[in-house]
Amino acid sequence: MIIKPCSVPLLTLTEEVLLRRLLLNHQKRAEILSNLKKGWSGYRGEQNLSYHLSFLPEKEYFIFHDVRLVTDGMSCQLDVLLLTPFAIFIIESKNLSGQVTYDQNTKRLIRIYQNQEESFPDPVMQAKRQQIVLQHWMDEQKLKSCPIEYLVSIGSSTTLLKTNGSNHIFQKLLFAEQIPDKIQQLNQSYNKRILSPYLLQKFCNLLLESHTPPSINILEKCEISPSDILSGVQCPSCNRLPMDRIKNKWYCHRCQHFSHNAHCQAITDYLHIHGTITNQQARQFLHLSSTNVCTRLLENMDLSCTGKRKYKIYSLKK
Repeated sequence: MIIKPCSVPLLTLTEEVLLRRLLLNHQKRAEILSNLKKGWSGYRGEQNLSYHLSFLPEKEYFIFHDVRLVTDGMSCQLDVLLLTPFAIFIIESKNLSGQVTYDQNTKRLIRIYQNQEESFPDPVMQAKRQQIVLQHWMDEQKLKSCPIEYLVSIGSSTTLLKTNGSNHIFQKLLFAEQIPDKIQQLNQSYNKRILSPYLLQKFCNLLLESHTPPSINILEKCEISPSDILSGVQCPSCNRLPMDRIKNKWYCHRCQHFSHNAHCQAITDYLHIHGTITNQQARQFLHLSSTNVCTRLLENMDLSCTGKRKYKIYSLKK
C-alpha cells in the first residue's frame, strides 16, 4: 500500500521555476539546466521503482516515497521507505544509463556514458548511513526495535552493471525490477512478526508527522542575485513577459491572449524562489498598482497565510 506517493522533488520544481525566470543570457543557466536534467532523471528512476513495488501485496507492505527525517542533529532523505510486519527496508534509488562499475577499492560508482566518464558517491554507503539515522529516529520516537535492511535500486534495466571485486555487492545493488523479489526473499528470512497492525499504523502516522521538507534558498544555493529574476505575469500562450492587467483580465500584447488566472503561476513562481510573499512584493512582481486588486488575487489562491491585514504573509501549503 502506498502511503506517501512518489512526487517531483522540491529542488527540481524550484530549479525549473528558476530557469523559467532567469535572464536568458545568465551565466548560470547551463549549470541549472544540467542539475535540472539530473533531477528529472532521478524522479523517473523513482517512478520506475514505484511501479515495480506496486506488485508487492498491499496488505503487508506500506510504502513511503521521499521521506526526510531530522533527529539528534542528523538528517536523511529516504527515496523509499518500506514497512512490513517483519522488517523495514530502505531503498536508495539511482537512475544511471550506460556502463556503471561499482569500484570496491574507492567505494565509488564509475559511469561511462556517451564516451564520458563520471564518478558518483557510493550509494550503498549512503543507504547504510540512512539506516543509522532511521534507527536514531526510531529510538527517539520510542518505537519497537525492528530489523532494518537497505538496498540500492538502479532504475534502467539497460544499464551495464559491473564491479571490480566480489559479486556479493549485488546482494545490495540491484535493478529496480529485482527489488520486490529481493524484499520478499529477505522478509521470509524473518520468521517473527514484530510490528502488529496497531504498531504499523502508529509507525505510519509518526513518519508522516515527522517528514520535514528541506528548506531551499535557491538564489543563495545557485549564487544568483534577486535582480537577475524576471518579474511579471507570463503569458500561458506564448510565454511573453509581462502581461498587462486590463479590465480584470491579463492581456498579452504579442499574441493577444487573455487570461483570468495567469497571475497564479507568477505568484507560485515567486514563492518557489523566495518562500513567502507580501501584498507589496506581489504588486511589484505582478506589476500592479492596486493594493485591493492584489489582495483579492492572493486571497483567491489556496495559500497558507499568517498575520493580519497589511502584515499578511503568504506561502505555499506544505
